[in-house]
Amino acid sequence: MIKEKLKSLRGSGGSIPQKTVRSGIWSLISRISTRGLSFLQIIIIARILVPKDFGLLGISLLTIEILKVFTKTGFQESIIQKKEDVKEHLNSAWTVLVLRGFALYLVLFAVAPLIAAFFNEPRAVDILRVFGLVLIFRGMRNIGVVFFRKELQFKKKFVLDLSKVLPAFVITVSLAYLLQNVWALVYGTVSGALISMVMSYFIHPHQPSLEFKIDKISEMFTFGKWIMASSIITFFLTQGDDIFVGRILGVTALGFYQLAYRISNAPATEISHTITRVLFPAYSKIQDNIKKLKVAFKKVFFVISFITFPISFGIIAIAPEFTIVILGEKWEAIILPMQILSIWGLIRALASTAGPVFKAIGKPHISTRIHIVELIFIVILIYPFSLWRGIVGISTALVISISLANLITAYYITTETKLKKKKLFKYIMIPILISGTMVAGIWISKIFIQRYDIFFLLYEIIIGAMIYLGLAFLADKKTSWKPINNIKEIWAQF
Repeated sequence: MIKEKLKSLRGSGGSIPQKTVRSGIWSLISRISTRGLSFLQIIIIARILVPKDFGLLGISLLTIEILKVFTKTGFQESIIQKKEDVKEHLNSAWTVLVLRGFALYLVLFAVAPLIAAFFNEPRAVDILRVFGLVLIFRGMRNIGVVFFRKELQFKKKFVLDLSKVLPAFVITVSLAYLLQNVWALVYGTVSGALISMVMSYFIHPHQPSLEFKIDKISEMFTFGKWIMASSIITFFLTQGDDIFVGRILGVTALGFYQLAYRISNAPATEISHTITRVLFPAYSKIQDNIKKLKVAFKKVFFVISFITFPISFGIIAIAPEFTIVILGEKWEAIILPMQILSIWGLIRALASTAGPVFKAIGKPHISTRIHIVELIFIVILIYPFSLWRGIVGISTALVISISLANLITAYYITTETKLKKKKLFKYIMIPILISGTMVAGIWISKIFIQRYDIFFLLYEIIIGAMIYLGLAFLADKKTSWKPINNIKEIWAQF
């Protein structure tokens, strides 16, 4: 009897904590590999193309996201959240997603001229119609790959993700040198989506078929409607400003703004996103045990704060040198927005640790309410701040909005997990002090060495890392924060 209970707790791949950590490592490897290639692609392309080319692609990305979020089903999240057998749900979910993909493409094809007119950019029509093929390919992906997340099989998901990003990288960079225009980005993205769709059928044995069971669809939509609502609001929070910039300030300003956003947010938010992707299915398995949820959340919040604070503060410190040396002087206008948006990315990364908890306990509406509050602040602030300083003002408005809204996040997460507010505050203040000291050290070094080259940029990164790690080691010995010990405990579960 005891053996059977132990077996049920451990499963075929080890205990839930072990599977979670193992999946987290594979997810991190996947994210570093795929996003690393994407980040490298952005840097290479930025040296070749001009800001307006990035703005043109930005119009397509915005349009695709608008269509996706306003028709998001939340079916995959529903499948992950359910404890019972979900095999009968798969074909109906896949059928809806396929039909949705084709329907969205037809809509996009029809409204492309209107979108181009809205942004006052005629060239966007053809770009939108070709780029829209991504909607069809994503909709046709094998629904079975959702089990990679549900069963914490992130090693297989790594293979699937890499199969999309690697070919897209090669195609995009090659075409950028040949074409010297935005079509390199368009063809590369569409090719990656097509290859990912094909690979999904090789990497997972499930063979979906057309099926339309109303009861199963209705059941999934009951959970998914909150995911859709939250996604719509999240879209306006994260990309509504892009629409505003493209419409009011122009396509070139949109190119500057989007690159500043990608670079400033990529390191911190990608790490947090990697971890939170693992957390939702892991939390769902212990959703009935609040004590375990609290312990798990505390450790995760610690890891996120320990990693993201030095990255975000580091971007503030080295943004001028990075922009001039790596991207070129034509991108100098993004330095200050990049520094401001790195704070927005930091707060967003910390707040992202709460979302999986709310979804796992069956209360996704909490995230939706918080996002509504943040959106209200953005709507109030964005226009006057844009008149004040353009994209710098818009970046500032975002930071103020997310700071105010996530005071509510702190309240809800401490209430739902029974976590003491002082504990949460401590996990934030110590990294702030250490990271602030790191930035001061880098800035002091600039007083004595004033140069813009790759060697000084590397010097800044090394000095910053040494200061942060040294102070973190000291904090481990002298305070209750214990960053080194916490990392050892988490690693020991692997």
